[in-house]
Amino acid sequence: MKFLRILFLINTLIVFTFWALLFTSESKTTLTAELTTEIPEPAAFKLIVKKLTETELPAGQIKPETVRFTYFENDQPVSVVYQLRLDDKQYQILFMPVQSEAQPLILKNIHPQITLKKLVDGSTSIQWQIHYQVPGWTARILNRFFWKPALEKFLNRQILDLQQTLAS
Repeated sequence: MKFLRILFLINTLIVFTFWALLFTSESKTTLTAELTTEIPEPAAFKLIVKKLTETELPAGQIKPETVRFTYFENDQPVSVVYQLRLDDKQYQILFMPVQSEAQPLILKNIHPQITLKKLVDGSTSIQWQIHYQVPGWTARILNRFFWKPALEKFLNRQILDLQQTLAS
């Protein structure tokens, strides 16, 4: 009988440990929106950088700029400043949060990224992704019903704005 109690306690401890790790671990989320344009990669890359920074790229020289994105505009606006990391060889734009800015969200490490890829038919695919982490199970529930839809709305609005810029 004593053996069964000890076995039950060990089993209960294992189950509680599993649930504790499950509910306290961070969940990584990636949201993606895509756009296809007939503009070649180099020209589309320059247009996107110009749109984001509102400045012309100097010929042969790319300098890092900062960009401010406002998330959750309707509910409680949150503004985050990013420094652009431009890779003109692989046509990729990484947004790195400025360290002096405190991230006011429970969402951790929000990193947008834009990648351009040349398609077989000569057109260019533009993929905008947002990577972020959510800690704990209550934040995961809030993410599922509130934050993720709001970030998807932000991402779709950015893609539509980018599509209008490339169309003109």
